[in-house]
Amino acid sequence: MDNYRFEVSPDVGTSLSNLLARHIETSPDHRTSFFATGGSQATMWYPTIASKWNSIISKNGALDLFLGDERLVPLESPDSNTRLINDLLMEKASGADITYFTPTLGQDTASLIAIEQLCGSSTLLANEEIEPYRKFLASLINRYDELLEKTASNRFLHLGLGPDGHIASIFPNRTDFNIKGKFCEIGYDLAQVNKNLRLSVTMDFINSSKTVVLSVTGREKAKVLRKVLENPSDYPAGSLGALDLIILVDEDAASEFDL
Repeated sequence: MDNYRFEVSPDVGTSLSNLLARHIETSPDHRTSFFATGGSQATMWYPTIASKWNSIISKNGALDLFLGDERLVPLESPDSNTRLINDLLMEKASGADITYFTPTLGQDTASLIAIEQLCGSSTLLANEEIEPYRKFLASLINRYDELLEKTASNRFLHLGLGPDGHIASIFPNRTDFNIKGKFCEIGYDLAQVNKNLRLSVTMDFINSSKTVVLSVTGREKAKVLRKVLENPSDYPAGSLGALDLIILVDEDAASEFDL
């Protein structure tokens, strides 16, 4: 992780909006693919993006909206990124040319409910428990992989940073996310801190994207970032290497680096 630049902002939501707007303006035909993150970073910053859709997406611009990762849960689950991003971004689109693609929307709800329950009841997901759902999982991977393959390399990815250094749903000690040519994979946390199975873009997909923005806010996450920068091989985030890699930090995080 040596090809990056810091950007310090007193208003991360506005800075993220401006970066996305510039990306769309310089994209062929003013169309790009935006890969959203979930969790607290989405909740904090995406309302600002939603309020600026008309200025972000120019008159002739268009956006394909994807998820960088998604928990394998039904749409009604409070853990659903599909629902979260729909509520934060799609419902506020108000006529903007945006098409929304997700790994789980329209998929078999019964299977998603069963997988969610298995993950919640087991400290370690046993092979025999997941066996009835392997074909379903394979179909999810294949479907999303086909969608990802069609996205242009000028895609824009927004990522948050987990306390263990994970990005998207690429957790520590998961070497299968580094295989060249794979666009997405089933993610899970070997430490079992995060219980749900997930579908996540791979490191190769992330690093083949034109722009990746890693937002890091607050002193605690800044301390995690420092560990990543000092020992990149120990953390998934340390493998980031997109052509344009921006570490977007607020003033609290910046103070940890004397920026």
